[in-house]
Amino acid sequence: MPSGGTTTQTTNNEPWKAAQPYLKEILGSASGIYGSGSTFVSPDKYQIQGLEQAADLANAGNPLADKAVQNASGVLSSGGMNDQQRQVTDALSPYATGDYLGGGNPYLDQIIGRNTDTISDAVRSEMAGLGRTGSGAHQGILADRIGNMASQLRYNDYGQQVGNQFRAADQIFGANQAGQQQALQTSALAPQINNMRFSDADRLSQIGSQYRGFGQEEANAPWNDLSKYASIISGTSQPFGTSTTTGTTSGGSNPLQSILGGLLLGSSFIPRSPTGATGMPMNLLSDKRAKTDIRKVGKTDGGTPVYTYRYKHQGAGGPMQMGVMAQELGKRQPDAVTEYDGILGVDYSQVK
Repeated sequence: MPSGGTTTQTTNNEPWKAAQPYLKEILGSASGIYGSGSTFVSPDKYQIQGLEQAADLANAGNPLADKAVQNASGVLSSGGMNDQQRQVTDALSPYATGDYLGGGNPYLDQIIGRNTDTISDAVRSEMAGLGRTGSGAHQGILADRIGNMASQLRYNDYGQQVGNQFRAADQIFGANQAGQQQALQTSALAPQINNMRFSDADRLSQIGSQYRGFGQEEANAPWNDLSKYASIISGTSQPFGTSTTTGTTSGGSNPLQSILGGLLLGSSFIPRSPTGATGMPMNLLSDKRAKTDIRKVGKTDGGTPVYTYRYKHQGAGGPMQMGVMAQELGKRQPDAVTEYDGILGVDYSQVK
């Protein structure tokens, strides 16, 4: 290019030509699916019925709430006990309040009376045997024995009544506590019982949601399928795309060489023939025997087949390359193929 000259260049990057019709097909399909309407699926009829039932129940309120409050208030105001519990506590009340202390036991005198008769008979028999029935000694012994018996019984009864008082108080307190707990527990069940009324409506709504989910999947299926298809086409169109430059340049170059140069120069095994004037290698490894995973992807403007492949010496994880097969090119353009130690190379500047 002359010194001081100017060059105007236009670069055009486009997907691989073989993939372009499919890309247009994808765009057309997307437009058709979009034009067919929204993919939104309305709520299922069961879902609507369930929601309506739940709304009606919620608006009606909890019918057990007032009853629960009344029940709790009634039980608490009565000491937290039912009728049977009340009867028991009434029977225990005289013991708890000490009514039987200090001789208040209505059965104690009867016991003392029976014991007095027994003692009198025994003393009389003893005195008769001594021939002193009715004597002063007789009366004194009788009085002492009856007094001791009565005192012992009253003392024992007092201790018994004190013990009864404590036990009765504990039992009454426990009954009150149990009654209060029963009232609170019963009232606490009201919300749970009310929630049971919503179970059928909730289940119906869940069934409706599942039906709607099936419908939503069906509505989204065209988009999902198109997306998968597009990802496959897009994935193959980009690596094999073409980049062309038009305009005024100082020298001509083969478009295939500019496309493939970066890939082929990445190889670590490039046999060289004599270099050009610039000192850069002109012949690049293109022997079919050195390649694997070979796949035809197109051809040059001159009709030379183009392939993608990997070099065997780089292993299965080696980079994907693009180029021609030396053996095949040798039949079309023998001058573009050279041999180096039995391995064929290609001068891509000559490939048509």
